[in-house]
Amino acid sequence: MPPPTNVTRPSYDATRWNPELRAQLRRTPANESAATQKALNKLVQRYMYQILTGCGRERCDTPMCATARKGKRKFTHISAKMLASELACSSTSYLCPGLPAADANFGTADHVQPELSTKSLVHRIYQTSSLSSLGLTKDLAPPEQPEILTFDCIYADIVEHLSRTTTTTGDPTLMHDTFIAVFSSAERLAKSFGPWTSRMGYLLDLDLSEVLGAWYCIEQGGPGLKRGVMGALTKVLTTPFPSTMSAKERAKVLVIALYTVTAHQDPCAVDADPFYAIPAIRALLNINPPEEVKQYFAKRTKEEDITRGLELLCKTITERVSQDWETVRGIGEEGCWGGIKWLEMMYEADKQRREPMAKEEWFHLPEKILKESSYLETIKPWLETSDKLPKNILDYPFLLSFSTRVSLLRASSFGSMLALEQSIGVNAAVVAQLSRHFTRALTPRSSESCHILDVRRTHLVQDAFAGISGRKTWELKRPLRVRFVGGGEEGVDQGGLQKEFFASLCHTVFDEDYGLFVTDADTQMVWFNPAARDDVRTYELVAMLVGMAVYNGVILPLSFPKMLYKKILGEKISLTELAEWCPGVMRGMLTMLEWEDGDVEDVFSLTYDYSWKDWDGTVKTVCMKDGHESGTVPVTNANRAEYAYDYLAYTVHRSIERQWEAFSRGLAVCTNAKMFTLFSPTELQSVFQGEQDLNIDEWRAITQYTDGYSPTHRTIRAFWSIVSSLPPRLQQQLLVFVTASDRLPPGGMGKLTFVIQRNGPDSDRLPSAQTCFCRLLLPEYEGRRKLKKMLLTAVEFGQEGFGLV
Repeated sequence: MPPPTNVTRPSYDATRWNPELRAQLRRTPANESAATQKALNKLVQRYMYQILTGCGRERCDTPMCATARKGKRKFTHISAKMLASELACSSTSYLCPGLPAADANFGTADHVQPELSTKSLVHRIYQTSSLSSLGLTKDLAPPEQPEILTFDCIYADIVEHLSRTTTTTGDPTLMHDTFIAVFSSAERLAKSFGPWTSRMGYLLDLDLSEVLGAWYCIEQGGPGLKRGVMGALTKVLTTPFPSTMSAKERAKVLVIALYTVTAHQDPCAVDADPFYAIPAIRALLNINPPEEVKQYFAKRTKEEDITRGLELLCKTITERVSQDWETVRGIGEEGCWGGIKWLEMMYEADKQRREPMAKEEWFHLPEKILKESSYLETIKPWLETSDKLPKNILDYPFLLSFSTRVSLLRASSFGSMLALEQSIGVNAAVVAQLSRHFTRALTPRSSESCHILDVRRTHLVQDAFAGISGRKTWELKRPLRVRFVGGGEEGVDQGGLQKEFFASLCHTVFDEDYGLFVTDADTQMVWFNPAARDDVRTYELVAMLVGMAVYNGVILPLSFPKMLYKKILGEKISLTELAEWCPGVMRGMLTMLEWEDGDVEDVFSLTYDYSWKDWDGTVKTVCMKDGHESGTVPVTNANRAEYAYDYLAYTVHRSIERQWEAFSRGLAVCTNAKMFTLFSPTELQSVFQGEQDLNIDEWRAITQYTDGYSPTHRTIRAFWSIVSSLPPRLQQQLLVFVTASDRLPPGGMGKLTFVIQRNGPDSDRLPSAQTCFCRLLLPEYEGRRKLKKMLLTAVEFGQEGFGLV
């Protein structure tokens, strides 16, 4: 019986088999009759006519018909013959309904070789190309259907071939069957996506660019194939891996799964549907990420496609965690704990890299995760436990943005204030106010709810020490309000007086002439003076005031290097941090360490000593090797590295032990050291010291205007033109003039409040400022020249005030 010649092509989901034709084609060449061979050659002739000439109909839509292609692709006689032979052997008919009758003359076609009747074109290509080393597998099909030939692994050349075959034939069968077969088996995935060079595969024998390329091929198969792949992958992830698989192979499968389940987030994806991937994502996140996966991410090279894939991956997991959080309100095992474990693994892996591949914000959960109303209920249980049980989002600070963590630090302070007000029975209205506004600056009306610090400008340090000495901790942890007394000053402390007080205090006690700290001449950064007096109580008092400032949300004009904040966090300090404070000393140290022209003992004549200047101006020296007198142990090539690290240890630890112990005690009075662990040393430095980089464009963008001024007002345009032309020193002075601080809040200019208010028409009055409200009172001067003269006069002579608007 000859094969049918006028069968309409079935849809993709309909039956794909023609049992009678398939049975004939599966016969061995020796058993094939002449009639069957003649019918097959006739069918090939019809297909060649269809491919090369076409049916000629006006609206032909048959993919393999030349008329439907409209000249977009031309076939040679040989390529047409090969394609016609493949189509003739296919289980599905692709004949165009518009072709002439079967008995018409279609011209001559070379006799079809007998082997064409038994093997598909894909099989022949496989046998005659480099693909032969990859292997074919026979997937089990239902009993009534013949067996399907598919590849048992996927590589770039196979993906290219599957895509080209689907485009050429219009039949996605082979591509569908191959992808489903491979993604249904952990062993097959472990053999797939190998590197094309040995350099790329030294970790897991995996080339992630091939995984992403495979997904784009899957996109060609439509939603049905995408859902099929995700379903197959879900089954692999929910089934225990075979015991025969190595840890490296299991890790490879998990990395492939990671990038596959996040590919739907790609904005370039066609018909993206995120819901079909949710089961696979959940299955993946329920698996503990092994160390091999972490090391893979830590050692990957920074390639564009991998970086982009990591960004999509983090975005997918953070969204999944956010959705689970909204459902279960926590990070328990039934919620988003699995996603957090994966994010933690990738974050730690990225930190191990010399050049981080990910941006901090990729790991941040949406701001809605922690609302202001839930800050206190999140902080309190976390502060009361010493381990990570029960689980708390604050154990994973990298998931929260810097601004959110700063708000949490403020909230912890305000929560302590609130608890104190409730415990001592302060006015209920004040307690309610604290409850409503614990994430903002507090302005309680009753003096009984505050710790009032009265100071004289002429004796500011002495009065400040007297105001905190002998006070109970609960008194110091009430909201701080400063009053300058003895000068008849008008002022209600809404924050501006605090900032001025702490600025004046720091200017005095951190000055080298005061004796507590020393300043490096190159960097102007300060460090503890090794020449400590017998009584180090002053360090404790200074630290108590520093802690009170942080507790009340005041930015301090400090100039400590990063190594101070590493000491606070208990982190290891390296020579790099020491170089930040005293680069001159470290340049000489580096020269000594790298010296190769002879022994350093003969060239540098260094001894294994540490020296500092004492109170009376004399230089004190001690040998850093225990049991030796100063000047007796030389620095040689053999011990120079040890000398460098001992010098570091003496500078940051041993020479200032008593000073640091006192400073730590004072800092702990008002602050909780555990809250500081939410920050990195650099971030903690910003919390204490603020930021100093001024950007005029950003400053202008965040400024607000009142009483007739606007961004386009003539006076305002002239004001910003003048400010932009000022040197950095005067720009800093303008910031101090209006805000009482030369520092920006943690987070930079975007967190600053700056208001310019019209203060009447043109006059001879100087501009003034209300630092409590960060408000510049600026008259509408008649011209730019007068505006500049009056503004600079006010800024340089400090006409600030503290009145209420």
